[in-house]
Amino acid sequence: MNCIGSNMNANSGSYNYYSSHAKVSFDGFINENYFLKETQETNLVQNLEITHAITKNPVTYNKEAFIGLFLKSKYDGVGNRRPFNFSIALDVSGSMDQYETRDYKQRITLAKESLIKLVSLMDEENDKISLITFNHQAKKIFGLLKKSEIEKKFLNDLASIRASGGTDLVEALKAAMDNININEKENKENRIIMITDVDYDDHNDNLLKLFKECVEEKNISII
Repeated sequence: MNCIGSNMNANSGSYNYYSSHAKVSFDGFINENYFLKETQETNLVQNLEITHAITKNPVTYNKEAFIGLFLKSKYDGVGNRRPFNFSIALDVSGSMDQYETRDYKQRITLAKESLIKLVSLMDEENDKISLITFNHQAKKIFGLLKKSEIEKKFLNDLASIRASGGTDLVEALKAAMDNININEKENKENRIIMITDVDYDDHNDNLLKLFKECVEEKNISII
């Protein structure tokens, strides 16, 4: 038996309907009385259980009943979201070789660690990820693949990546967009993740045009 509240005699298992009510408020009533919560695991999208608690009104001294409604779902604790297509653009320019003072790690190392964490959180069956690296030019590492298809290869690919050269965000975004295969029937969230230490240049007309095409025309979010 699960309960919510704090006003139950632990020895006898009985309820104390006449609590102190130190806090004369709705919250006080709820917190000082137990609601039975016996909802079992369910295969339903939504399951409703009704329970109650009895308390003594500190003003009128009359007993009052509160009804508790508890919702349970097969999605509890799991989350309900659309699958993702992630197109990762990893900056491997020379500046990514610099160390961050707080972590005393190279930026490229921190970026690789973040990508490894992202892959570990992917849904095994539905999410897909692709990877390009870029400096003054873009290089496709692999297209959209499931977690099981890239896990071992992904770690090997990351280990071999080194930082050098300049930075071209236009080439990076073009390549990242090419790595997203938009299929309306899949009903997926398509996102480009730009991992870079370079600020967005809003004076670059070509970059601005690509951003608008990506977000407004192709409905691809850019992070």
